[in-house]
Amino acid sequence: MANVVMRAPAVEMALDDAGRAARVRRAVHEHHAFVYRLLRRMGVPERDAEDAQQQVFWVYARSLERVEPGRDAAYLFGVAMRTALAVRRRLGRVEPVDDGTLAALPAEAENAEELVDERRARALLDALLEAMPVELRVVLVLHELEEWTMRAIATALAVPPGTVASRLRRARAMLEQLAHEARGPRGAGRGGAAGGRGSRGSAGEGGAR
Repeated sequence: MANVVMRAPAVEMALDDAGRAARVRRAVHEHHAFVYRLLRRMGVPERDAEDAQQQVFWVYARSLERVEPGRDAAYLFGVAMRTALAVRRRLGRVEPVDDGTLAALPAEAENAEELVDERRARALLDALLEAMPVELRVVLVLHELEEWTMRAIATALAVPPGTVASRLRRARAMLEQLAHEARGPRGAGRGGAAGGRGSRGSAGEGGAR
């Protein structure tokens, strides 16, 4: 994956005082990887992901007064979603995910073969997610990969918890069907690459279950 260690100084130039700058630095430190993963999962190509990530934090810095303390992740989620949709509209299409692309922080691997398998599994998951409607994809990503609670997702999406639960059930069923079709007859007996949680984010992003 491209370098996701976001640099805060450029963002800090838009700030007036040390307190605001410290808050932006903290948000960048705590959430830069989550924002990058979300942008990639929502279809932003790797070559555009870092620029989109920078844009998300610029918007966050300019709107800091409107972000309630403790709601940084939820606010960044909304900005990242709008940014991803804007990038997709600008491109007019989304390129396939190649096997060398990681949509999460590098995972530990005992050897090169294991690392290649891990990357292919994540690339397959990206491709399967791309085939899902956005409203299902985002719920699945936040709950299964980022470990957000349903209540946190409902708050972020401004929908009832029951709607989140319904979308999650539909998303899981659709992902299972897509994975079955992707594996085909020869891969039916192998472990499902798309069902794993190898690319989760920190549970702290959306609150503990």
